[in-house]
Amino acid sequence: MEYDHLSFEGFDDATASNLDTLAHHARQAPQRDAESVQLLIESVVGIHRMLPQPIRSMISVHECHVGDRHMRMKPEQLAQLWGAITAELRAGLDRVIESRADLLADKQGLADRRITQGEKILATLDEFSTNELSEEFARRLEHEGMGSGVAGEARRLQKLFVKKNIQDFDAHKREIHRTLDRIKRIADGLHGRPGGYGI
Repeated sequence: MEYDHLSFEGFDDATASNLDTLAHHARQAPQRDAESVQLLIESVVGIHRMLPQPIRSMISVHECHVGDRHMRMKPEQLAQLWGAITAELRAGLDRVIESRADLLADKQGLADRRITQGEKILATLDEFSTNELSEEFARRLEHEGMGSGVAGEARRLQKLFVKKNIQDFDAHKREIHRTLDRIKRIADGLHGRPGGYGI
């Protein structure tokens, strides 16, 4: 089955984003080095943990549970493992698409997942109105964005908020909003990381 931007339409943004990422992995050509296989396994297993339980149960990641055996595999064995992982993903994603109507009707089941790091950051951005932005707000973003590019942008925000002797207030305000826009774009790509549990 082919996957496109409509394949996972109807699911919440985080779930659709994670399914899109798995679909991207499922389409990738086999790699023949251990580092690439390791990155694939880490991504697939990490994203799988973030999916709602009903979807998680449809997508097996059994082939990813190889311990460290892939570190000692020959290139052709690594390519075979890659193919097995992506074939398993395609089979699971096909089941999700075929069952999409039933899945979308199960609101409680779809809510049974962790909050993503991206969602947590986006919620914080929505929580504060423009006139409430402060150094404290930026510190909170830095904490919630740890391990991602959001943390660095949040530190940039902190410096902007404490800056004195501002000569051009309009330019200063524009830089704050540009930084917030960058944080939002980064957060949109952080749905494969946990930020808590329950929505």
